[in-house]
Amino acid sequence: MKNWVETSWIRVTWKNKKQTEQSKTRAFFKGVWDHYFIEDDMDDMESRLTWVTDFCNENQFEIKTIIPLDRAEAHNFAQADNNNNQLVSGNTGWGWGLGYGWGFSKNIGFAALIQKTESLDAEEYNQRIKNKAVAEEQKAHKSTLTENLAKLKQTLEQLTKDYQPLVGISDQTVQEKGGMLGKKYTFQEKSFKDKNEAEGFRSFCINKLNEIEQEISNTQVQIESTEAKIKKTSEEIKSLLYWKPTQ
Repeated sequence: MKNWVETSWIRVTWKNKKQTEQSKTRAFFKGVWDHYFIEDDMDDMESRLTWVTDFCNENQFEIKTIIPLDRAEAHNFAQADNNNNQLVSGNTGWGWGLGYGWGFSKNIGFAALIQKTESLDAEEYNQRIKNKAVAEEQKAHKSTLTENLAKLKQTLEQLTKDYQPLVGISDQTVQEKGGMLGKKYTFQEKSFKDKNEAEGFRSFCINKLNEIEQEISNTQVQIESTEAKIKKTSEEIKSLLYWKPTQ
C-alpha cells in the first residue's frame, strides 16, 4: 500500500452588517458626530462554516492552517470657502472649513490549507499519478485557450469599432455638386473631380463593410467554439480530481 496525499486551499468569506448612528443636530457650529457599527452576519457565517464542516467530513480532509482574510475601508471629506472684501477703511472677509474621515479593518473570512491522506494499492496509486499528469496537460491547454479567447474578444471589439462608421453606407450615393471651378463629386466627405473615381471609392467602402461583417461573423464563431472547448476542458480536468471543492 502507498500513501496518497492530497493538498489544496479553500477560501471562505461571509457578509458583514453595518449600522450608523448620528447626532441629532447636523449643524457644524454645534458639533456633529457619526458612529459606525460593523459586525459579522452571523447567519451567513454559520452557513459558510457549516459548508466547510460538511465538505471536510464528506471528503475526509483535515484543516492544517488557517489564514484570516481582512478588508479595510476608509472615507474622508473636506470642504472650505472664503470671501475677502477690500474697503476704504481696510479689508474684511470670512472663511470656513470642515472635514471628517473614518476608517476600519474587518475580518471577512479565512483561507484554509486542507489535506487528506489515503492508503492505495499500487494499481490505483499509479493510475492517479497518470491522471494527475493528464490533468496538468489539460490545465496548460485550458490556459492557452483562455489566452486565445481574450485575443479573439479584443479582435471582435476592434472590428466592431471599425464597422460602426460604415453602417448604412450601402444606402448612400455619390453626390454631385457644382461650383465656379466646375463639378465635383463627394462620398463620405471625400471629394473627387471624376464621378467614376467617386463611384470606385463608394464600391471600395461597401466591399470593406462586407469584409468586416464577414470577419465579425467568423470571429464570433471562433469565440463560441473556444468557449465550448474551455468548458469541455474544465469538465475533463474536474473528472480527473478525486474531490471537487467549491468556494
